[in-house]
Amino acid sequence: ANVSSDAGARPVDDHGRIVAEVAGLEVARIDEPSDGVPTIEVGVGEADRELHSLVHTTLDAATALRRAISMVAAERRPGSMHPLARMARERWLRSLLLAAPGTVGLETLEAVPPLGARATGLGNVPSAAGGVDSSGTTVVVVCSSGIDLELVPEAADYRRREAPDARLVLVVPERDRHAVTESLVEITPDCELIGVHAPWLG
Repeated sequence: ANVSSDAGARPVDDHGRIVAEVAGLEVARIDEPSDGVPTIEVGVGEADRELHSLVHTTLDAATALRRAISMVAAERRPGSMHPLARMARERWLRSLLLAAPGTVGLETLEAVPPLGARATGLGNVPSAAGGVDSSGTTVVVVCSSGIDLELVPEAADYRRREAPDARLVLVVPERDRHAVTESLVEITPDCELIGVHAPWLG
């Protein structure tokens, strides 16, 4: 985990595996065996990691990781039309909240692992975090983007796993506050829907 932090990425527990994220986008997977020497697979998604291992055989992992971080950071910005700016947007939202939990009225916030191992790191799958508000109340935050009919039930599953008595806060881009999501939130106990400015919009 220190390897990715030192290079400028955020280490995140992804269902038992450490991944390095830049603005929520996975750029590497890191295994830390008992001997203390981490193994780093660099790439955005499985196919990219496999290609990288074949093409960049002489490039050391730390250098490769820094290059990947620089490339992704250059495109995970407002107004970018690059494919890297369209991937894993729910995690992009979460990364902003982790850096500034006050955006949704929280004092602290930490990422929590997904409900299950993901087949790919690129699709839109609700991502979660847990924290506390100014009153010390435990809060489970779940981020998503677009029209996601599974958001509310999956968020309820996160709360059930992390802290059954917690407040549940769903965070989506303001333009994605759809009526169907709001209606489901209304019938879910102690649940709130918050719209925020999407970081990919200029």
